[in-house]
Amino acid sequence: TKTAVHRQRKDLPVHSFFVFLFILVVQHETEDERSQKMEKEIYYNELLERWFEAQGTQLAASSYAKYYQLYTNHIRPFFLGVKVSDLSEELLEQFRGELESRKACRCGRALPGSTVKCVIMLVNRGLSEAQREQFLDHAMRISAKCQRSRTEIQVFSEAEQRRLEAYLSSHSDIS
Repeated sequence: TKTAVHRQRKDLPVHSFFVFLFILVVQHETEDERSQKMEKEIYYNELLERWFEAQGTQLAASSYAKYYQLYTNHIRPFFLGVKVSDLSEELLEQFRGELESRKACRCGRALPGSTVKCVIMLVNRGLSEAQREQFLDHAMRISAKCQRSRTEIQVFSEAEQRRLEAYLSSHSDIS
């Protein structure tokens, strides 16, 4: 049979033909696997839960606990019932907007910018995982557009500050 195949494909040596045939089979299997994964109904939260299971030994215990708490409080409620196939740029922007405009979390305080950035990082990890496992056919990301706010602490009252400035300007020998 090898000679019959070789006679049909005179332009390729026997070895090259079998390599070519093997590549076709592998590509076909990969496309089938990809279409099966795309057809499978997987929820975004399920994908993130898998990611947490895989990261259990990779992350420090404190990081794992922090990330999982952020997931539980902020990500899981929003994406509850959302299939990976239903993810869109609009939905991700809606999540980011809701997260950044959230006035209070469970503790009654506004979410710090660092928390918002960390939550967005976790969502992006889930999106990367979805693409890596071929549940998404294109890259999706949320950009963190948080503005850093600096807390001002007033050390001196205005009157005390004026007195200090007057003293320093009248005593030029102090550096």
